Parts: sequence; structure tokens; C-alpha cells
Amino acid sequence: MMKAAMKVKDVAIDVFTREAPKITTAQPRFRSREPQYMALVRVISEDGIEGHSFLGGYGDNEASLRALCSQVLGPLKRDLVGRDVADREWLWSQLRFFTFYSHVSYIAWSALDIALWDLLGKAAGMPIYHLLGAQRHKVLAYASSPYYPDVEEYVKEALYYKSKGFKAYKIHPAGVPVSRVKEITRRVREAVGDEMYLMVDASLCYDCKDALEIGKYIQSLGYYWFEDPVRYSDFDAVDQLARRLEIPIALSDYPDFRFHEAAQMIRRNNGVRIIRGDYMKEGITGLKKLCSLAEAFAMNCEVHSSVNSLMNIATLHVVLSVNNCDFYELIVPPDMLQYGMAQDITVDREGYVQAATSPGLGFEVDWELLRRRKVQNRN
Repeated sequence: MMKAAMKVKDVAIDVFTREAPKITTAQPRFRSREPQYMALVRVISEDGIEGHSFLGGYGDNEASLRALCSQVLGPLKRDLVGRDVADREWLWSQLRFFTFYSHVSYIAWSALDIALWDLLGKAAGMPIYHLLGAQRHKVLAYASSPYYPDVEEYVKEALYYKSKGFKAYKIHPAGVPVSRVKEITRRVREAVGDEMYLMVDASLCYDCKDALEIGKYIQSLGYYWFEDPVRYSDFDAVDQLARRLEIPIALSDYPDFRFHEAAQMIRRNNGVRIIRGDYMKEGITGLKKLCSLAEAFAMNCEVHSSVNSLMNIATLHVVLSVNNCDFYELIVPPDMLQYGMAQDITVDREGYVQAATSPGLGFEVDWELLRRRKVQNRN
């Protein structure tokens, strides 16, 4: 039985490296050849229980990770040590203060929030999604593509994941001309047939005119949603697209689109039907709030993939605790983001990701790998 109160004794960080994953087919902007730096964030209770999360991930170099570590071990640690492990709502309420006055990034704050939830779940002997309130025990996954220069690569990848049991696939066309987007989306639909869910993420690359043309075309092909067709802050374009298209518009993975920006988008009542959430911006605490906010307005909150394994595992826990998120996003190839785990998220032959059964985040870190790759301890 978990004690009524349990204080945070320390926050420490283990920095480790990984070789850049070998990705040869995607466009160069999606590749990284330099060694990458990550960190294991350890929140330690006075009873010696540890909660974990990863900081950094795909594309982070030594300098960028050092900046994140300094934020965790500076103002965040200063205010967290000595507080109760359960004070996650207090930490959420301080987020604006941390970001404005202490220049703390959302991803550094989110890493601590996730580690606190992991610690609490371990202390309670329960998976996090049970603490949040279990809605289900599995969820459909979709394979989320990189940017490919060749149409055939999208077709080949969609067919490959369909053969593995996936029921859904999302295309990132990377701002190529409208005619090229039409070719990609048509060829993929023809290849996989009508039984597979398909989505397009335009990555905010188009103006209203081009986005409208793409949207009309992909809705004629039975696509499930059209994500980030224009910048979320172009309200006139968003309003027009939502009114003129039948396919649901999903907004937004843009870094500045967070909980309060999503609330204002919902308040506009402009026809946008899917809100995008993200652990790098909201942590577990904020993402659960965002899902509930969207649910109140009969909207889905579809959760964006994060940059490392433990953050994506945290994603799964919130998704399993709500009824208004249809899918779990898996960036492919999986080893682009999956690293540092003895056990990681997999998709079964029916296309589902299954719930963790162990306490906390519920997936085991590869301690031997982290020991071999560790470059320093910080606290």
C-alpha cells in the first residue's frame, strides 16, 4: 500500500549516447549521421523508489541535451525536491512561470511530469493508465511515414505494414506540389484497398488554396483525416477549410500549439473536429486534461508521437484512459525513435498495441545498454 505522503528526495540524470539509426530511403532532412545524446531522468523518493523518463531523442546533439539537462537540474529540481510525489497538479500550475521566467522548455517539464507518474505507479503497484482510470486495454496503431522522395516508397511501406497487421497508415508528403500529393495518396489507396484507414499530415506546408484542393481530393479517396493543412494560427484559412471540407481537420503538431491554444481553437467552434496532443508539450497531466477538454465538445484528441521510447510509452497510458482517441501513432521505421529499452511497444497481428501490466510506465529500461553507453551522471 502506498503511503499517504511521499517526498521527492532527489532528481538525477544519467546521460548516454546512441549511434544515429540507419535510415537510407527517406529524404535527407529525416536522417541524422551524428551520434545522438539522451538522458535518463530519475526522480527519487525518500523511500528509494525511482520514477523514470527519457530526455532528448532523435536528432539531439550534446549541446541541445545539455541545455535540457540544465533546466531539469536547475529551476525544476530546486522547486520539486522536498515536495510530495503526488504534487503533479502543482507542477502543472507552475508551468507558465517556469517557461516565462526560468526559460524552461516544455519538454524538460514534461520529462519530470512523466517520471513523477512512473514513481507514483510503482509506489501504488499499478500501471499508470489504471491510476488515470482505465477505459480499455488495447488501441489500434497507425504507421506514420517519414518523408520519401519516391512515390513507390510510400506504396511499398504501406503494403509492408498492412502485411504486418496494421489497419492504418499516415502519409507525410513534405510540402511537395499538389499534383505530387495527389499521386502519392491515390497510389497508396489503390495499393492497400478500402479496408485500411489512411491519413495525410501536411506539416503546415500549404496555403489555403492548395490545402483545399488536397483536402477535396483525399476525401474523395476516403481518407480518415487531414492533419495540419495550414498553420494553425491562420485562422481564416482554418475556418474556411473546416467549413468547406467533409474530411475532419486535425490541429496541430506545431510546437507552439499547446493546451491553451487548443482551448482557444475549440472555443472558435469553427468545424475543426480533431485536436492534436503531445507529451513533449503537455506531459501526462496536461494531455489527460486536453483529452477531457476535447471530449466535452464531442471532439477527438489524437496524440502525436514523441521523440523517445519512454515518452511514447507515456502516450499509450493516456490513450488507454480515454475514449476519444482512435489510434496510437507509431513513427516508422520504429528504430528511429525506439531506443534504450529491454522491452518496447510492439503492434500485434491484429494491429493493436496492448497495455502494459507492470506498475508505472510498465516497460523495462535496458539497464545494461545504458550502462555501456553512459557518458556521465548529473545531479
